[in-house]
Amino acid sequence: MRRRAIAMRDALVRHRWAIGLMESRRNPGPASLRHHDAVIGRLRAAGFNMAMTAHASSLLGAYIHGFALTTTSAGSPADPRRTPAATPARYPATMTDPTLPPILVLGRDTCEDTVRSRALLVGRGITHTYREVDQDADADAWIRRLNDGQSRTPTILIGDLDDPDTILREPPDAELLAALGIA
Repeated sequence: MRRRAIAMRDALVRHRWAIGLMESRRNPGPASLRHHDAVIGRLRAAGFNMAMTAHASSLLGAYIHGFALTTTSAGSPADPRRTPAATPARYPATMTDPTLPPILVLGRDTCEDTVRSRALLVGRGITHTYREVDQDADADAWIRRLNDGQSRTPTILIGDLDDPDTILREPPDAELLAALGIA
């Protein structure tokens, strides 16, 4: 399991565009199905029941994707092998728009919805600020204030952070893009 997780993380760091591409697919390909089958098989063989297998598999995926996403968006140099031809068609090569309002994502690296929303933003080249609520007490207090004491991740603020135009809670991709005025 450890070797598989490290190999997956390393592949995602090498191929920075892959998370956005993987998240854009409605149906997994054969390689993805083989990977998930192997992970589930190992967990079941180790004695995990179905509920714990589902939880562990989700946690591993979110952790690996979150690490790769954080590494990718932390200002690391771009992969020199990446060319415009390697950019997935779903994500235009240049999407950063100076007219977009400020975007703040309050989330968790281990949350699948946070990882998915950030992958969408990163994949589209949309500048945003990310604060990890488990590592930042102020961000945790902020997210709880916005969600009646609950920590709903991600919570995405669009516009002036003191008085945001829009607050999204666990938004699907289409809702996030619509809030940004992107079809």
